[in-house]
Amino acid sequence: MAAITLEHVVKRYGDGYPAVNDVSLQIADGEFMILVGPSGCGKSTLLRMIVGLEDVTDGEVRIGERVVNDVPPRDRNLAMVFQNYALYPHLTVFENIAFPLRLRQRPAGEVRQRVEEAAAVLELTEHLDRKPSQLSGGQRQRVAMGRAIVREADAYLYDEPLSNLDAQLRGQMRTEIARLQGRLGVTTVYVTHDQVEAMTLGDRVAVLRKGVLQQVDTPRALYERPVNLFVAGFIGSPSMNLVPATLEGRRLRLPFVEFDLPPAAIPPTSGPDGPDGTPMALVAGLRPEHFEDAALVAPAVRERGVTFEVKVEVVEWLGAEQYAYVPYGAQAEMVEPLHRLAAELDRESARLLLVASIDPASRIRRGDPAHLWFDPARVYLFDAATGDSLRPPTLDGHVPEYQDPAGH
Repeated sequence: MAAITLEHVVKRYGDGYPAVNDVSLQIADGEFMILVGPSGCGKSTLLRMIVGLEDVTDGEVRIGERVVNDVPPRDRNLAMVFQNYALYPHLTVFENIAFPLRLRQRPAGEVRQRVEEAAAVLELTEHLDRKPSQLSGGQRQRVAMGRAIVREADAYLYDEPLSNLDAQLRGQMRTEIARLQGRLGVTTVYVTHDQVEAMTLGDRVAVLRKGVLQQVDTPRALYERPVNLFVAGFIGSPSMNLVPATLEGRRLRLPFVEFDLPPAAIPPTSGPDGPDGTPMALVAGLRPEHFEDAALVAPAVRERGVTFEVKVEVVEWLGAEQYAYVPYGAQAEMVEPLHRLAAELDRESARLLLVASIDPASRIRRGDPAHLWFDPARVYLFDAATGDSLRPPTLDGHVPEYQDPAGH
C-alpha cells in the first residue's frame, strides 16, 4: 500500500484547454478517496494521470515517495477497474482473475491460491469455470475487481465501475466495494458522477468543477458545510433547493416567504453588528429534508421556526418517504445565476420548484393548500455573484451543528 500525492497537477490538450487545472490532493495510505463531479469535470482524466494512461502537463504525481510522472503504467503497481469490465471473453473466470499473475510468471500454486482467495472474498468460487458471457453484470464487475485484488497493488483505482449496472445492482455492488475496501485496507481512488456513491463509499470526497478542485472533505462535512453553490447543488439527494433571495438587515426575502434570520445565521459584513441595511442579492439554500408538514410539528417547536402556505403541485408518496413539489415565481435576472449553475450540473435549467421531503404520515394532497415549516437556522446563504458560501463560521472554521429541538 502507498499514499498518493498530487501537487499542482495540470493536464492540457493540444488546443490548450486545461482538462485538469492546478489540482493538489493528498490521499493517505489506506484511504478511500472519491473523485466526483458532472461529466467533463476532469475526474477520469485525473485518475488516468495517476495510473499513467495520460501524461502530466505540469505538476507532480507521487506514489509513496516516488515521483511517477515518467514511469510507465506497468511499473506503477496500481490496479485499475474500468467501467466496461474489460474481461477476456474466451477465458474462464479463473483465468481472467489470474491474468495479471500469469503475466508476472508466478508459480502455478501461488496463482491458484490467490485466485481462490479472491474468489472467496467476492463470492465467485462457484463461477470460476464459467465464461464472462454466462455471468450477470454484477458478477462480471466482481471478476474485474478480483483481477485487481490478486495483484496486491499499492492502490486500486476505479473508473465509474457501476455506471453500466441497473439501480438494484448498483446498490448491491456499492456494499460489496465498501466491504472489500474495509477488509483489505488498500488505498483506493474511485471516480463517479453519482453523488450517492460518493456519499456512501468514501472516507473523503473531492468535488471537481471544470478541472478545478472545489472542496475536499468527509461526506458529512460536504453535506453540512458546502463552500459554494456548486458543491451545495451537487451534494445531496434530492439536491438542495437553491432559491433567489434578498437580505436587508436581518430580513431575508424568498419568493414564497420572508422572515428574520437568527443572529447566528446572518452573514458577516464590514459593520460590527451585521448587515448595514443595504439589500444584498443572495441565493438561499434549503435542503428538502429540512422541511416538514407544519401540522405534524409540535406547537412549541413550530413557534421557533417559519411556517408558510403553499399550493402543492405534485406529491410523491414512497412508503418510507414522501416528497411535495411546490412551484414558485421569481424575477428573471435573479434566476440567471441558477441557470448557469444548472448547465454546469448537467441539468437543462434551474427549476423554480421547491422540493420538500416530508413525513410519510403527512396528509398533504396535490392541489390543496398546505403549510410547510422549517427552521431558519438551517438556511444556507450564498453570494449571488461569486457563488461562495456566506454562512458565518465559528472560531474553528466550522458551521455549528444543528440541534433539532424536536429530537428528529
